[in-house]
Amino acid sequence: LVAGCPWVAQVKPANFAQVPGTAEEDGIGDWRLLDFGLARRYVDDAGVPLAEREDAAFRGSTTYASVHAHAHGDLSRRDDLWSWLYLVAELIEGTLPWRQEVAVGAGGPAAGQADVGTQRDAVAAVKQACVLNPDLLTRTTRVG
Repeated sequence: LVAGCPWVAQVKPANFAQVPGTAEEDGIGDWRLLDFGLARRYVDDAGVPLAEREDAAFRGSTTYASVHAHAHGDLSRRDDLWSWLYLVAELIEGTLPWRQEVAVGAGGPAAGQADVGTQRDAVAAVKQACVLNPDLLTRTTRVG
């Protein structure tokens, strides 16, 4: 997400904070990414991209994960950019097209693993439709 940063992280609204600026900066502050609990290095010390793992376990938030992450692909900056796109779309539109699938699938701690997998599959299907037709990210073009 950040040029020159050798890490990929979990991009979602809860992991950002705004730092106020100083009077010398006209009060303009910065945004900081806070949570690197799921961060992973994607380049070596020489800046060469690490080889992708064949089958990486799903990591991250179902809501903001990329289609590639849902398919158990290894995460990279590409996935941070998709997560950022979903974050911006949600800020502009007020919701995301797959929020209903997330709410329906949220069965709490008693929910079975199959329910979580089914929920993730439903969310991934809606996201894939949005990849093929980005207009679906706007409320004015949603079907249903």
